[in-house]
Amino acid sequence: MNKINESVFQKPKAQDDKGLEEEAKSLLSGKAVTLETEYFKGKMLDSNIAPAVLIHGDEGEGVIHSRVAEGSIDILSTGPKTGSGQRILILSDGRTGLVFRNVLLRRFVCRGA
Repeated sequence: MNKINESVFQKPKAQDDKGLEEEAKSLLSGKAVTLETEYFKGKMLDSNIAPAVLIHGDEGEGVIHSRVAEGSIDILSTGPKTGSGQRILILSDGRTGLVFRNVLLRRFVCRGA
């Protein structure tokens, strides 16, 4: 199992949707967001998709590759045996991601958008 890059795939302290929204807001420099209730089905992630996403790391089974520009690739494996837990991935800083297989994630969307 690969070591999770905690600065990229951030482990939230909150457990409920409202708390997660507040935590994402602080990570996004005060930008108000709402956490969608439906799972996102896309395979590519960037700031046009959402400023951030919540990854349900202990559910589904798959992998997310993420990087900024031409930097190194950070990888998060998901599934019941990974122990990944919930993770927030910030995309508003130019980070992109590719989703492989069945990763369960939900988007944080800007309020009023």
